[in-house]
Amino acid sequence: MKQPLWTKDFLLFIGSNFFVSLNFYILMTTMTLYSIQQFAASESIAGLTSSIFVIGALLARLIAGGTVEKVGRKKMLYMGLILFLVATALYFISSSLIILFIVRIVHGVAFGLATTALNTAVMDSLPMERRGEGTGYYSLSSTAATAIGPFLGIWLMNNYDMNAIFTFALVVTAFALLFALIA
Repeated sequence: MKQPLWTKDFLLFIGSNFFVSLNFYILMTTMTLYSIQQFAASESIAGLTSSIFVIGALLARLIAGGTVEKVGRKKMLYMGLILFLVATALYFISSSLIILFIVRIVHGVAFGLATTALNTAVMDSLPMERRGEGTGYYSLSSTAATAIGPFLGIWLMNNYDMNAIFTFALVVTAFALLFALIA
């Protein structure tokens, strides 16, 4: 008999990953233009504003991989998602380009911590004999965010201001945290 794949925890981890990824893609596609419009940044500095997030995520993943076992998957997941939520809220008070850089790096670090722990937690929730299948389905949550996030970010930017984008990003992050907490 096959072990069940579509458990409550697995579905909640898929949802949490989707919302974390959605936050990433919405802000990644809007941050460059925001930097130019809000802070008169040059195109290269605006590009750095967007991509510095990934540098933070990379640095966090270098540390998180070995730390997740020591701290514990759930604890690191909660810490990463809470920091991710706080960092998202900090966009509202980013009053200079330097502060925005710091927020983007912190946000990237939080992303790296949360996604490393989330990926580990989801692998633990999968039955060993269905791990490949489960990994494929779980990966679809990131792929769906890749398809929806940039469109949604640009649509929001064309129809609302950046505060609306930050609010939306904060709401989806709250859902990511909520889903992880009840998993």
